[in-house]
Amino acid sequence: IALACDLRVATPAARFGITPAKLGLVYPLHDVKLLTDLVGPGQAKRILYTGALIDAAEAHRIGLVEQIADDPGRLAAEILAASPHSIRETKRFVRRVLDGQAEDDEETLRIFAEAFTLRDFAEGTAAFVEKRPPEFGA
Repeated sequence: IALACDLRVATPAARFGITPAKLGLVYPLHDVKLLTDLVGPGQAKRILYTGALIDAAEAHRIGLVEQIADDPGRLAAEILAASPHSIRETKRFVRRVLDGQAEDDEETLRIFAEAFTLRDFAEGTAAFVEKRPPEFGA
């Protein structure tokens, strides 16, 4: 499940493992790709070949988790306080990069330019000038 998430936050006590090798199974190719893209081929092989559990510190060191936090909800709260439009479009842009796109095209340039005309930009800049947190809509 963690591999399908945009970001992974672990508590210090968390442990992670992918154990099909201990059961005589083969992990699905799509999931192997997600893991390999996340931690690299060497670490993916180690995790998959051994089925061993790794602690939060090791998961963070190899890139399996982005953050170790006593309060994992803090990152979620920070994301929820940001512009939903910015988050949504950035997620789409990251997907384009992961799919191999390296240069802007007509659509990405349109999305970038259009953002300056939207309510989120007006609210974000007003909040910045007024030195207050922005209040974005859903």
